[in-house]
Amino acid sequence: MGSWTRNYGIPEVGELFSGNQGSLYKEQLKGDCIMIDRSLTDAGKEKIVRYIGDIYQRSRKRMDIYTFQNGIRENQKTYNCDQGLVHLIDRTLADCTADTRCIIRRHYLENNDPDWFLSYFARSTFYRLRKLAVQEFIRCLDI
Repeated sequence: MGSWTRNYGIPEVGELFSGNQGSLYKEQLKGDCIMIDRSLTDAGKEKIVRYIGDIYQRSRKRMDIYTFQNGIRENQKTYNCDQGLVHLIDRTLADCTADTRCIIRRHYLENNDPDWFLSYFARSTFYRLRKLAVQEFIRCLDI
């Protein structure tokens, strides 16, 4: 995430964690690039993707509000930042497999029924694919 998180006012990944874990990730900052330790747990990776989903939803909502209120000109800088973030996430999803796109979009980026996946997957299959989707999404984001 590195430089684009700073440009959009988004906390660094290390700020998502407290205690020793957070300091470990902050120490790994190198220039404008942050590398996530490969030993990061699946729960930690999911926490990052959930946080990215929250940011994505807020950015989309702000863009819709500015467009509806014709307030883009007054809020051009914020609108451009939100637009860049939404484009980055959408572009990253385009690079992922179909199952990953479906899971990340419906489970993390959209507000859906918690059991939305039952019409697509068995529960155990969904949990297995969700883990793989989170790993692929983070890899495609190159963090």
